[in-house]
Amino acid sequence: MSDSRKRLDASDHPDKDVRKALKRILEGPFELVKGGHWGMLRCDNGCCQISVSGSPRNAPRHALELLREAAKCPRDDGDVRNKLR
Repeated sequence: MSDSRKRLDASDHPDKDVRKALKRILEGPFELVKGGHWGMLRCDNGCCQISVSGSPRNAPRHALELLREAAKCPRDDGDVRNKLR
């Protein structure tokens, strides 16, 4: 990790829908660190940073938004993150 922020695990999130989405996103080269309203997803290239809410108003929608944002991250054809699309 490039700075001293605390790493988080997907299982730390209080909502089951968001936890499931985070687990899927973290299979690729993303890291979850403390920051923002609850946490931040950051890609290993440093090109994508996605805010994760700790208490989203609509958790299933927030989970889908996280998956969509992670899928937008630019990458090569052979990258493992392509399975998020």
